[in-house]
Amino acid sequence: MKIKKLFIVAITLVCMLSVVPSAFAVTDYADTQATAIDLFPVPFTDKVAWIDSNTDHDWYVYTNTNSTTRYLSAFASLPNGSYFFEAKYRYTNGFESGFINGSGSDVIKYYDNLQVLPGEKIFFRVRSSNPTGINYHLDFTVNS
Repeated sequence: MKIKKLFIVAITLVCMLSVVPSAFAVTDYADTQATAIDLFPVPFTDKVAWIDSNTDHDWYVYTNTNSTTRYLSAFASLPNGSYFFEAKYRYTNGFESGFINGSGSDVIKYYDNLQVLPGEKIFFRVRSSNPTGINYHLDFTVNS
């Protein structure tokens, strides 16, 4: 009888934990450039999050606080082709670039060795025109 109860408790825990949503699906958390998640320390690997609506955007930012140029690589594994992984620079004079689209396929997007000068910031945005509620995965690395 104890084994049966233990089995039921174990199955219940597995079911409960398998449907817990990501903390990054919280409304107004990293949904704007001003509230972007800081990519420090780098490497920032296997970040798992999800988009809950077509107005939900997840923002990330890397700031080069070093005195030398850094090279940032970023990788995203996305659920389907309705997801976008975009980047933009904020230069030291305050001006910002337009969005740069990642290379790759519909479900794999990446940036390889993006140059970030001292004092510059680079923002990344994940968004979807048709979110599925399935997690996406991100990895960021920096080389000097």
